[in-house]
Amino acid sequence: QHPIYELEIFPILLALRVWQSHLLNAQIVFYLDNDAARSGMIRAEGSTRLAQSLISEFVKLEKQLKVFPWFARVPTASNPADDASRLNFNTPWLVGVPKPDIVLPAQFCQWGM
Repeated sequence: QHPIYELEIFPILLALRVWQSHLLNAQIVFYLDNDAARSGMIRAEGSTRLAQSLISEFVKLEKQLKVFPWFARVPTASNPADDASRLNFNTPWLVGVPKPDIVLPAQFCQWGM
């Protein structure tokens, strides 16, 4: 009913896909402010079917790109992505940044996103 857990995992997969050509054989730190999502990524195991699907795709891409991820905790107040995730683009580092159209997986559409 509340897709926050999955929505915290999705950007990690999206980032790896979008920047994959720049991340081959890289050591990458992913910062998350959601402990459940962070734990799921560390364990490579989602607690919902959708989360498991997203994490499985991440793991496949992780192996293909030969990346070495680390999942770190960032407090929500210190998370520079938090404003954008709430569709607030008025913070100084987001003003004027192009906002690409993103097509969400069909699983997210069931929540009316």
